[in-house]
Amino acid sequence: MSMTPVLYGLMGLLLGTTLLTVGIAIGFWIGKRAVTSDTEARTDGLTGLPNRRAFDQKMDECFTQWQQTKHVFSLALIDIDHFKNVNDTFGHPAGDAVLREMATRLNKLKSDSLIVARYGGEEFAIIIDGDERHAAAMMERLRLLVSVTAFKADSLSIPITVSSGVARINAEERIGQLVGRSDEALYCAKTAGRNCVYIHNGVLCESYAIPLAGHASVHAQANRPETPPTIDELEHRVLDRLDRLVSQNPTQ
Repeated sequence: MSMTPVLYGLMGLLLGTTLLTVGIAIGFWIGKRAVTSDTEARTDGLTGLPNRRAFDQKMDECFTQWQQTKHVFSLALIDIDHFKNVNDTFGHPAGDAVLREMATRLNKLKSDSLIVARYGGEEFAIIIDGDERHAAAMMERLRLLVSVTAFKADSLSIPITVSSGVARINAEERIGQLVGRSDEALYCAKTAGRNCVYIHNGVLCESYAIPLAGHASVHAQANRPETPPTIDELEHRVLDRLDRLVSQNPTQ
């Protein structure tokens, strides 16, 4: 018995519907895998923060917006002080735990920043919407909180401090110049004893924090002995510094 045209038509419709459904499913799966792969490619595997690739893309976007609208943004580079000593003293697993905990603390700044990224090694980068004083105030609050709260790694309690260098986009400079000035400010923070925040104002680097003993502005190539204050000293000064910080930045 031969198959009628109607039956042929029904079979063709069923086959077409099946192929369409399978095609949609495959397309959705491929698209999901592509999104997942792209996300993984832009995420640091250890900390879960955006990586250098994601940071560079966001920096390009901010720079393009700056060229078009002159909307001000700043770059803060953050370095964990003496991180090699953490690895050497407590072991690399503890060092990894410190990096993950730092990422958790930095994530709390997301509401005030455009991106928080792991820049490389023990260094992090934050693009902040606003000028260098606003960015430095954020970094000073972070620095104080980090310095008075030990990091936990299993049963270990590890004291950590950070240094930060901040600069804002200026005039018609390029991205590399902004990164370079932020890096110079970070270098000054390190050579000034670490555990502090420095700003590059376009000419030279200056300390953001309240001077402790006539702390003056320094040029990027300053070379000072590294004598960071102890954790106990910081604990005694933190409330006073926070009060002064708030009084200087009443809108922050």
